[in-house]
Amino acid sequence: MARKNIKVSEIVHEELALRKRKEETFDDVLKRELGLLPTGISDLVAFYPERMQMAAQDIVGIIEAQADFESEISEYEDYYALELDHPDSQHTIVQVQFHQELERGLEAVHRDAHGEMTELVRVFIPDEYQDELADDVYPVYVGPVKPGHYDEWDFAVEEQEIELEVRPKITGSYERWG
Repeated sequence: MARKNIKVSEIVHEELALRKRKEETFDDVLKRELGLLPTGISDLVAFYPERMQMAAQDIVGIIEAQADFESEISEYEDYYALELDHPDSQHTIVQVQFHQELERGLEAVHRDAHGEMTELVRVFIPDEYQDELADDVYPVYVGPVKPGHYDEWDFAVEEQEIELEVRPKITGSYERWG
């Protein structure tokens, strides 16, 4: 992304510095103050097809229900992320990444026993499966596997199955890193 320099008065600079949060840049402050950042899940999934939007919102709901998290939306070079942190340790337990490329979709990663961020669940619909899913089935892959190896994933599982799969990983991470 191209960068531009702008001149501001001393008072504007001081005000920006007062509004700046820990680890934020002045660019981040301006984006936040000007309303240029997403403010919720509906903003983060707005560019997904309707079916993916619903599945992504449900997955985030399942993940958030597993523990008492502090949440914040962060911007990265290639995606926005919902960061779910332990309120005491401030460790990120789960990061839900919202990619604009539909082939990548939503990817949720969690902090594993070794402190590494490991894939937990993914929401996207590969083109070859678009017409094959029943209305009551989620377009979700559960667990880490290399993209393109769709036959190795648990594809199109139900909400209860997703919760059973993610619960022990999230609660274990929450307890370990809390």
